Amino acid sequence: MIPVTKPFLPNREKLNQYLDGIYERNWLTNNGPLALELTSRLEEYLGVENLLLVSNGTLALQIAYRALGINEPVNGKAAEAVTTPFTFIATASSLKWEGVQPVFADIDPATWCLAPENIEAKITPQTRAIVPVHVFGNACDVEAIGAIAQKHNLKVIYDASHAFGVNYKGESLLKHGDAATLSFHATKLFHTGEGGAIVFKRKEDLERAKKMINFGITGPEHIEELGINAKMNELQAAMGLCVLDEMDNIQSSRKARWETYDRRLKGRVIQQRWEPKASNNHAYFPLVLHSESAVRKIMASLSEEKIQARRYFFPSLETVDHLLSPEEMPVSQAVAKRVLCLPLYVDLDVEKVLKVAEQCIPTATVTDLSQCGESQLVAFIRDMDKFFKPSIAARTGLSQYVQKLKANGVVLGSTDSDQNVTSLVGFYANDTVGRTAFITYVAVDPELQGKHMAKTLVKQAMTLSALKGMKVIKVSTWAENAGALKVYQSLGFEEVERQSNEERTTVFLEAKL
Repeated sequence: MIPVTKPFLPNREKLNQYLDGIYERNWLTNNGPLALELTSRLEEYLGVENLLLVSNGTLALQIAYRALGINEPVNGKAAEAVTTPFTFIATASSLKWEGVQPVFADIDPATWCLAPENIEAKITPQTRAIVPVHVFGNACDVEAIGAIAQKHNLKVIYDASHAFGVNYKGESLLKHGDAATLSFHATKLFHTGEGGAIVFKRKEDLERAKKMINFGITGPEHIEELGINAKMNELQAAMGLCVLDEMDNIQSSRKARWETYDRRLKGRVIQQRWEPKASNNHAYFPLVLHSESAVRKIMASLSEEKIQARRYFFPSLETVDHLLSPEEMPVSQAVAKRVLCLPLYVDLDVEKVLKVAEQCIPTATVTDLSQCGESQLVAFIRDMDKFFKPSIAARTGLSQYVQKLKANGVVLGSTDSDQNVTSLVGFYANDTVGRTAFITYVAVDPELQGKHMAKTLVKQAMTLSALKGMKVIKVSTWAENAGALKVYQSLGFEEVERQSNEERTTVFLEAKL
């Protein structure tokens, strides 16, 4: 059985040494020497200050909310926090537990993180904080979010559960926000079995949180805060110290497997666009397929070979009953329905996973051609024009057509070893009112026939349109083009209209996304 993830178990002899010390001291919890050592070593390893260890990642969030005071009611009503619907349930449920109403704003269709441009519209007089998530370790737009928070006098608490060791512009990503929380659950890149941590921007917030995690007790006869038990114990700290000793091996092993996935699947699936100014800790390998049914199909195929994959994160949280939002988050829903995390851990047999996955994913590779020269695109369209009735050139100037498509649409396709374009799809997915995308051009060099390139191009257009919040995609072709009709129909397009003139009969088709 290949699980989607597997806890890393450190050197047993070293762990036994730590356990022997615990037995000798008979000190199991309450700020023991191993917890102190782990705190110091993590601050050094991560390049941060004001780190507080806690018993799990969910309590890390809850303590951060309370330490920063965002759980306090506003004008006699519950406080609100703007957050993302594309995350693990704990991000939002922890807010609810603390009496804070999560208010969802939609995500960026490429990075899958909370989109800054969607935040301000969600801010009300009740809003006390923004709670973004560095999804799969991918850094949020921290500058834009910080500017919004400063403008509206809001706190920022980053759920950085996936972002252990990630740097942004050469410094720890955890330095951004008023606080950043980490999960040290057994399946995380770094773990303590169960556990978590909070990195505070200000020392005074750290000091307040220290009291909170020990029932608010500051002495034998003093209780200064309304607290809870959220301390990390010595057994957890021992595990963490052992794992930390082996982080170089853990990260290099995961990176090698991540890069194998990336090399073999790039251009065949939609991948998360990584923040270019941030490092990648290779904690997860998520991908997006063209439909929910495609996700289920590959999961079933993997399961038959006893390989587990996970729809991580599904469902989009605004659809969860206890968190129900009055507004739909179309981008989050589109990603959540199509996302799949492939197995990733230190000793994974990645070839066994790929053997199955590659059979379910088209072999044709599609890339973004937006940076391709106008002359290259025009040359390809001119070469393909003999297959169009009437030709594109007869209907519009090819240069103007390409310029408009590059300026306002999306251009995908493939190139040969000489960088000549060999296939192309152009589409628009910017109708935010009707939420309808339009495929305006599809062509494949005859030498690629039989390699399912046309189908792959249309799938990518459908996927990216859905990720931009579109609900319907439309296309037209001529009735005699049996090959194109077959491709569209195989992908769920249905004929909605026919128009005939002296030259041809045009068939209009559309598909739900």
